[in-house]
Amino acid sequence: MSDRLRSDMMAFTLKALVISVVIFLPVSTSAEPTLRVFYTANVKGFIDPCGCPGAPAGGITRRATFFRERADVPSIKLDGGEILGNDTPIDRMRTIYLLRAMQEMGYRTIGVGPRDFMYGREFIEFIAQEFQFTLVNANVVDENGAPIFAPYAIEEVSETGLLGMQRSVTRIGILNVIGEDRPPLTIPTNPPVYVTDPVTAASRIVDELRSEVDLIVLMANVNPETLNTLAQIDGVDIILMTRLTRIPGEYVVVNDKTAIGYSTIEGRGIGQIDVTLRSGELVDVKGSLTMLFDRIPEDRTMLRIREEFENWKDQYIDELPSP
Repeated sequence: MSDRLRSDMMAFTLKALVISVVIFLPVSTSAEPTLRVFYTANVKGFIDPCGCPGAPAGGITRRATFFRERADVPSIKLDGGEILGNDTPIDRMRTIYLLRAMQEMGYRTIGVGPRDFMYGREFIEFIAQEFQFTLVNANVVDENGAPIFAPYAIEEVSETGLLGMQRSVTRIGILNVIGEDRPPLTIPTNPPVYVTDPVTAASRIVDELRSEVDLIVLMANVNPETLNTLAQIDGVDIILMTRLTRIPGEYVVVNDKTAIGYSTIEGRGIGQIDVTLRSGELVDVKGSLTMLFDRIPEDRTMLRIREEFENWKDQYIDELPSP
């Protein structure tokens, strides 16, 4: 091959590579989200749609499909707690299958609510060990004033560009508090737990986290008055209101200071907050909540998990002693 031909071929190859970059590199605008925060809370052990007359909503099969269909943006999945079902053998097992499904869907950080103590401290420890979740709470302490859970978690989300190359990493600080007005539902045989002031606890953690992360998400099982105070903490970007309360017109409220996302019950809906970060600065936030009605297809993996639970339940009922 002549030197001239080799030179021409190399020039063509470089030109083609530049054209490929122009074609395939995503075009960014100031409003294009760089991170998507999904959230749930108050699921209370539900793996099936609610029994709502006329329009049943929810279920792990629809939830998984919803996540998969919105995988075009790097995301995290958070649950604000109140995850346990009723205290019966069947509801306990249903909760275990729910946790297994959430692990499969990609949840990593879960807040602890007052209801989540009612199976006992050993069950909470089982959740963390068995499913590798990080359980976070900043203001529930033992009799010595020591935190019972991790006060916060940090999740990292990578944004990839052309050919799967990593372009940037976003660090999200996640913390959770509960209100002093609703103490944990503990069982008598467990050591006592105490709730400290949620605003003081959250302020301390935010001060600690602010220099380490790009975004701070605060999950709060509190009353509306405490929520308003938490929203004034400098450095909090998103608050997920995980206690059921009256919704102020829309499920995600965005103001100049903080985005506040409200929750549904029994897994009926999924909150979504899209965040745009540029050079570590928050430039845009948008949010919505989607009810999981039957127009959303059922995910096959979740169908198998649900079927396994139903098989277990049938066997359990069959083995009960006759009345």
